[in-house]
This record gives sequence, structure tokens and C-alpha cells, in this order.
Amino acid sequence: GAMAAVFLRYSTLPEITPSRLLTRPPRPPQWSAAWKHNRRGKPVLAKSALSEDQIEVYKAFLKSYGAGGGGHLNVGNRTMPLEISEDDIRGCLTGLEPEPSSDMSATHRLSREVFRSEDIQLVDSAQQQTLISETDQSRTIREGSSVDSAVESAFSAGLLKLSEVVFAVGRGFAVMEFSFSCGSLCGHGGTLVFERSGQEWKRSDRSCHSYVN
Repeated sequence: GAMAAVFLRYSTLPEITPSRLLTRPPRPPQWSAAWKHNRRGKPVLAKSALSEDQIEVYKAFLKSYGAGGGGHLNVGNRTMPLEISEDDIRGCLTGLEPEPSSDMSATHRLSREVFRSEDIQLVDSAQQQTLISETDQSRTIREGSSVDSAVESAFSAGLLKLSEVVFAVGRGFAVMEFSFSCGSLCGHGGTLVFERSGQEWKRSDRSCHSYVN
């Protein structure tokens, strides 16, 4: 009788255990398919001007990139559409979703009103790429230039291209890409996330795709 009572007591324990004491597996992080490429069309020049927040994100990027530090920087005068990799969608953008009004195919023309630094020169990207091919290190060294001279010429002709800035829902985060090209074996770039801090934008510690040639 005593053993039966003990068995009955413990066999009914799961039924009488409060639900708040039951452990549940953690929910996996959520990621948004709204960043995917197949939602975009051909690049279209936007009719609307850049927003103040977009301009501030560009300024924050250039500050973190080192613009204004005395070096000359060629910036493409038209933005690129934002293209996000699958790894970034499931990685650094986990938990973020683009604003419903975001146009993943949009581009904008950049102007001197946006970048007032004397160290920045807005250039036509296609024309600058032609100059980059002429100053490619592999070519100039083969033609007799020293390594130092070839590198200096390549960096001087380098082109920095910026993507559109797209905001996450709530406008607490902003996403953009950049690429710097200075020859066939010279360049770097990647995806960046910026986070609003008070009235300013600062680089987030979210780690996204990047590359160096």
C-alpha cells in the first residue's frame, strides 16, 4: 500500500507541475526575407531627395572611413542599390526588418551639398573606372613604374562607391554597403550596420560581410 501511494504520487507529478516551471527550448532568432534580392527590379533613379537621416548615415560612414583626414577621396556621384547576401540576412541582420516603404531598386545622385569636405571629389563612376584601369598596378609596374609610385597612383585614382541607405523598422538601425576599387588586385568593401545613438549615427558592432583584395 505504501509503495502504491508513492508510485501514484510521483506518476502524477508532471500533471500537477505549474506550467511556469516547465522548460521550453529557446525560440530561434528571427530573420526577414524582405532583404532578399529577388524582390528588386532594375536600378531606378529616385525622384525624391535623400532624407536627412540618410545623409547623416553617409557622414557617419565617411567619418569612420577616415575621410577628411587629409587624403584625397573620389566618391561615385550616384549610389548603388543595396544588395544583401544570404549570409548577412541570416547573420548581422537577424532581428531587423527593412521599413515597408524601402525601395531596394532605388539609387540617388549625390551632390556637394551632401559632402562638403574639400577632401572629397564626386566623380562619374564609369569615367573613374577607366582611369583606374590605366593606373592598375600590374600595368604600371610592367611599364616601368616603381612599386611605391604604382601604389600611390592606384590609390589616387581609387573609386569609393556607396549604396543606398535602408532603414530597419523603427529607424534605430541603418544598413548600407560600400566598395573601394583601385585596380584588379586592389580594393575592399562590405556591408555595414549603423545604430542611432541619441541624435547621431554610429557603427554598430554587428559583424557583416567584408572583403579585401
